[in-house]
Amino acid sequence: MSSSLTFQMLLYYHFFFDILYLTVIFTTLIYKMWVLTPNLLEILALIIGVLVWFPVELARLNFAYKGNINETVRIN
Repeated sequence: MSSSLTFQMLLYYHFFFDILYLTVIFTTLIYKMWVLTPNLLEILALIIGVLVWFPVELARLNFAYKGNINETVRIN
């Protein structure tokens, strides 16, 4: 078994970056809808950002973590 510690660290920090990114995007979209007149595009961006992007991103990170742990290297 050969997994990459550097890749594991990048995945770990990327998870926290995703939470920060979601917080910043979510709050700015809510603020835009509060201050300005919301249009359909902003409402769709909020729905897509929260309901689609975040679960897909968590699944991507989970599969990357499992793939790195289960990585095998054959030397012939």
